[in-house]
Amino acid sequence: MNKKLFLAAIALALMACTPKLDPGDTATLPVQSVDLNVNILSLQPGEKAILTAKVLPDNASDKTLTWTSSNDAIATVSPSGEVNAIAIGSCTVSVTCGGKRADCEVTVIPISVSSVSLDKTSASLLVGETLQLTATVYPGNASNQEVTWGSSDTGIVTVENGLVAALNAGEATITATAGGCSAECKVSVSVPFSYGGMCIEAVGGGIIVIDNPNRLTIDFKREDQDWTSMNDRSITLYADAGERVWFRGHNETYTVINENETAYQTTFYCYNGDFYLYGNLMSLIYGDEFERGAEISGDYAFYKLFCQNDHIINHPSLDIELPAMTLSPSCYRNMFYGCSKLTRAPKLPARILTEACYASMFAYCTSLKEFPGMDATDMAYMSCTWMMMGSGIEEAPELPAMNLARSCYEFMFMECPNLKKAMSVLPATELASNCYTGMFQRAE
Repeated sequence: MNKKLFLAAIALALMACTPKLDPGDTATLPVQSVDLNVNILSLQPGEKAILTAKVLPDNASDKTLTWTSSNDAIATVSPSGEVNAIAIGSCTVSVTCGGKRADCEVTVIPISVSSVSLDKTSASLLVGETLQLTATVYPGNASNQEVTWGSSDTGIVTVENGLVAALNAGEATITATAGGCSAECKVSVSVPFSYGGMCIEAVGGGIIVIDNPNRLTIDFKREDQDWTSMNDRSITLYADAGERVWFRGHNETYTVINENETAYQTTFYCYNGDFYLYGNLMSLIYGDEFERGAEISGDYAFYKLFCQNDHIINHPSLDIELPAMTLSPSCYRNMFYGCSKLTRAPKLPARILTEACYASMFAYCTSLKEFPGMDATDMAYMSCTWMMMGSGIEEAPELPAMNLARSCYEFMFMECPNLKKAMSVLPATELASNCYTGMFQRAE
């Protein structure tokens, strides 16, 4: 038999010995392994990824896949292998098939901040004003949305949760920071003013007399005229009905206390008719720079400045302005004492008071009904003693001070016959000697 015929005979014999599979045969081909397309996965919250499993052998009888996550709070997995990142952390996503298993370590990482913006990049404020800034963090789903606020000069402006408070004249930068990114708003602060410096306007005509015992130089001007400087002991100005006279100076204080503790103060008097008083009185100290004048440094600066001037009245719409935030001892003491025709007091924005700074300031202003109150939080010895005594005030203002001092409110509303309503609360929890003594004594 030749070789080819021999080999063919052997093949026929082998085929005859091999059993034939019946279509209903239940024999199975087991899974030898299962692998994933990736074994390490990094996602951010909200992101998704598809895992693909490969089962060997390709013709395994049962290739059913079962997917599980070790922590569904970190990441979930669907029956089709779709991984959904939920929260920051790590977990294991596993797939099993025919007793074989493959794992993918999933790490859910924070969504980084890409930028921060502010609703304003620049702002102008007056001393005492506030501004609410709003910061926006990008992207909107960044994991850390917390914003940290800061001011480049807390003596000019402070900021808390985006609320900017203007304290003194100057410039400062507010910064909002989140996730290593920041945004800035440049803030310019000036002293409040509406109408220029101090102005006295004749209602029906009359005389302005400045008693000037220390021969201080005081400038004045009328409309459409140049400034005139005088340092006489007595300065007399005549004003026709409707005529306005502006005043300025560069004097740290308008009162001199000699070695015998006798005060020699400059005082403005009006005669033969009523006069409106309004404007920023800081022009008497800072001249044309009154807009930035937020500090009074000279003791007794405006002591008795309008004392017993019963011909000054409030303008119907223009205010008297005393915007200083930093005060000196007795700076406004007796300033409007006995000004019987004043009906409303100026705002007093200073937060930290000095000794006797408001003492008797509006005492016996019998027509005074409106008082916008004080922002003071820190008192000093006698800072408000007799402040409103004998005035016509009808409702006591809120007094937010938490830090009191000896005699700070002593006799403050004494003999106020029209006082009908006291403040809602006095918030200080630690008192000082005589701080409230006689506060409402003989107030009807």
